[in-house]
Amino acid sequence: MSERRTDNTPSFSSRVKEELLTLDYSVRERASILSSYVKANGVIRIQGGVETLDISSEFESIAEFLYRIIVSSFSSNVRFSCVKSMKGRKATRFHVLVNKPEAMLEKLGIDFLSNKLPKDLVEGKWGSRAYLIGAFLACGYVNNPLTSNYHLEFSFSDEAYASRFSRVLGKAHHGNFPCKVTKRRNQTIVYFKKSEKISEFLVYMGAQESCLAFESIRVDRDFANIGNRLSNLDKANDNKKSAAAERQRNEVLYLKEKGILSEMGNPKIEIIAELRLENPDASMETLSELLSEEIASEVSKSNVNHLFRAIHERYLMEVKDDGE
Repeated sequence: MSERRTDNTPSFSSRVKEELLTLDYSVRERASILSSYVKANGVIRIQGGVETLDISSEFESIAEFLYRIIVSSFSSNVRFSCVKSMKGRKATRFHVLVNKPEAMLEKLGIDFLSNKLPKDLVEGKWGSRAYLIGAFLACGYVNNPLTSNYHLEFSFSDEAYASRFSRVLGKAHHGNFPCKVTKRRNQTIVYFKKSEKISEFLVYMGAQESCLAFESIRVDRDFANIGNRLSNLDKANDNKKSAAAERQRNEVLYLKEKGILSEMGNPKIEIIAELRLENPDASMETLSELLSEEIASEVSKSNVNHLFRAIHERYLMEVKDDGE
């Protein structure tokens, strides 16, 4: 998934990757990062009978990071190049090219014809962390938390390797990153969507600043969503109260027209009926206060509800008798 933006503003995913490049890594961790990156994004090319390992990235900073690891730890037979595409947005892709890479690939435990993982570089707390960082730099993506859906994924061209990688991810950090696997066109996607897991994974990789930014946006969004939900609840309650008040008013008018209210044997019913007609939008609490003033005795909201229930039951009885 491309991460470049037409307005030249760095994506959230690219900001995470840039932060990962600033961290300090041990020699073993650098080897694990490189092994994972090369396995996910490396290609062997043969020119003039000579094998060349081509490792590329759309980010110059990532290519330079890989170049420094290779030069300092594995081989001096490496060069750096960039290629500007003439298609689409004419994006530049940066390449790290290693001639005769057999010895380096063997040290990294990489066999492009096999999907086995280099256990010595993957196992253990920091090994698995570094291996996942390498994969994220190569083919990882996390969407902007401002969008409606949270999503973090790795995209692989090799389905069998993606399956093995998903198990490494799922077991990492005490098994706290349960992931799913799906197909998208010619790619296999390993992903998870829960915001809490994405945040925890950012911390696990060491992208603390990115995690803080992610959580800040997420909290703001969640508060906004809570506000919207509360607003919707208030509107629903208001609509419900308005509908109930309109029903009560109609029932009172029906019974009053037939002269039935005075026959119900409860003077409070006649008074509350008139109060409803005079105050069509009043709440039960307001009506209980008005009725209390009318009869100079405290009347609870529950008692007002009981009076309207009696009116409703009598209304249903009359409507039934009238055949309406």
